[in-house]
Amino acid sequence: MEWTLFGIHTFRTWVQSTLDPMAVHHILALSQEAAMNKRPDNFDV
Repeated sequence: MEWTLFGIHTFRTWVQSTLDPMAVHHILALSQEAAMNKRPDNFDV
């Protein structure tokens, strides 16, 4: 588990240092929106 967390931290650091900050922000916003759309209490009835 510690290795997984270390790998995620390293990957995020690499992404932030490689990609354009605005692109990273856009990707994070899209992933967050997708995660919220998967929540059952967020569906329109």
